[in-house]
Amino acid sequence: LPLNEIKEKVKNFIGICMPRPDVIDDMLYSQVRKASKRMETMYRNHDFHPVDSLYHVDDDILVAVKLKEKTIPERKLHMGPPEGAQAHVEAFLSRWKGNENVIRPPYKENGRWWVEIKREYVDARSLLEHNIDELNMGKNLNELKDRVRICEDDDFVKKKYAAFWTSYLSKKHPWEW
Repeated sequence: LPLNEIKEKVKNFIGICMPRPDVIDDMLYSQVRKASKRMETMYRNHDFHPVDSLYHVDDDILVAVKLKEKTIPERKLHMGPPEGAQAHVEAFLSRWKGNENVIRPPYKENGRWWVEIKREYVDARSLLEHNIDELNMGKNLNELKDRVRICEDDDFVKKKYAAFWTSYLSKKHPWEW
């Protein structure tokens, strides 16, 4: 695909780019797959909606996650326990009472307790930047964290990635083009 067409189709992707470590392919690919799944899980755990995760390995490594949206609303409605579960209600109320992230204090609606809270991260890039050090990608990739770059948008639109993106976006193998 032409680079301008690829650029239009990779807008909701975010990921990391890093140099390839000198390890055998069996070890490398298992760690790259692990990194891909861990990034996807990290986004899911922070209320982003991953659609897919992928990777490409050549002289560099590209690991990316496709998100439904790269920014999400600051406010989140958090469901608490049913009204009748007294021990759980007390724990819920004590957890959220005076919490600095509470936008709307706990309230009852339709037989349940709810609280409206502020999300810690609303931007996918910010989440990745602040959590890359805690992301366990495997021994050899973890050793290269100081050389990781956050990649998105124009970082993906390079001639060296054109065949990879063409294959991914067209859902065809290179020999089927």
